[in-house]
Amino acid sequence: MLKPEKLRDFSDLLVVRSQCLEMSTMQKNRLLRMPKSVLKPIQTILNTIKKELQGIDKQLDKLVNSVSEWRQRRDLLLSAKGVGNVLAYTLMSELPELGKLNRK
Repeated sequence: MLKPEKLRDFSDLLVVRSQCLEMSTMQKNRLLRMPKSVLKPIQTILNTIKKELQGIDKQLDKLVNSVSEWRQRRDLLLSAKGVGNVLAYTLMSELPELGKLNRK
């Protein structure tokens, strides 16, 4: 079954966000191993990734705020201790049936 367009966009943004985090981790690991001569380019890459992550987070917030059902679901998830936006958004994307099932 094909996901609705907004849910697909939402899932795609989370995938790109995850990929950015992986790239950030790789670059941070390189910072520890590389000579000082290449630290500046690596730091530039890290700064770029950080800006992209901030942009993606804003897009995710905007997308969730545009759908009242998603806002309510996010707010409910955020009420649980230890749940932040990223976990709430991931659960909403990976488990779209969350909160919709009944005992039948």
